[in-house]
Amino acid sequence: DVLQYLTPSLISYSIADSDRELFRKTAFPAFDVTAAADTAADLTFDALLHPRRAARLIEFNRRDRAALGFTEMLQAIRSNVMKPAPRGRLGEIAKGVQARFVFGLMDLSNNPEATPGVKARVDAVLRDLQGDLLRKGSGHGKWLVTKIDAFLNQAAPERAPVTKAKTLPPGGPIGMDDYETCWHCD
Repeated sequence: DVLQYLTPSLISYSIADSDRELFRKTAFPAFDVTAAADTAADLTFDALLHPRRAARLIEFNRRDRAALGFTEMLQAIRSNVMKPAPRGRLGEIAKGVQARFVFGLMDLSNNPEATPGVKARVDAVLRDLQGDLLRKGSGHGKWLVTKIDAFLNQAAPERAPVTKAKTLPPGGPIGMDDYETCWHCD
């Protein structure tokens, strides 16, 4: 009964952006549960795999070993998401979430804001996933392995893998007394 309510109605041309709040139209005009699950997974992984969040997890774990580390978070996600997909109705949803996780890792590794430490940890997880998926041998797993292979074997980017250092802010160092207020007057 709920699916009947979720199936979108005909598009209204009276509103300029009438389909803004609809999910991707992979099975239009029917409501696609897998597209809704994919959207939810995308939003979740976008937050969990944000480059600044990953760097903070590494830094806070460096300061306090009891704090959750980035690698620990990735392993927790991996152990829950990368389980063998169940058969039946939930299988396609699970496979979509698995693919979204793998592609989220690839996006994070390619993100210019990600630190080298983040990228190294992500690449290690991708390599581990690759081995796990090869051992399981499912069609979906083999497809993900080819995507990971292509990603890991791509040519290195021409730009430096290290984030460019910021320039110093204007002004003299703190404690320069008389020069602190008028360091540029010379």
